[in-house]
Amino acid sequence: MGVTVGDCFDEIAIRDALASEGTSEVELVDCSEPHDFEVFHIEELAKGDFPGEIALAEVARNNCEGEYFENFIGVEYLSSEIYSWSIVPQSADWEESGSREIVCYIGAPEGALSGTLEGINR
Repeated sequence: MGVTVGDCFDEIAIRDALASEGTSEVELVDCSEPHDFEVFHIEELAKGDFPGEIALAEVARNNCEGEYFENFIGVEYLSSEIYSWSIVPQSADWEESGSREIVCYIGAPEGALSGTLEGINR
């Protein structure tokens, strides 16, 4: 997907990247500027056969709403005001390009962010 932990982007950028066939890059913004989302964890999965959508969704949920979320935000997901989403590899990406990353990203209900949400404790 071309992102790293700490990268920030807007909703339109992620929609465009996911909608563009063959495009895996998302347009990033400086995190000090207003933005919608921040990448807080990337899980690189082991090589092997595609594990299936259900298995990947479970790994994504565990990673993006579990310990990594709590360590980054400072409170557990169910007690937090912050939302988490994930992007998981699709079967075609797994086989054709070797994409094995689950990308976890966060946003706040009030909309545009400025700066990082790391350690926000809410």
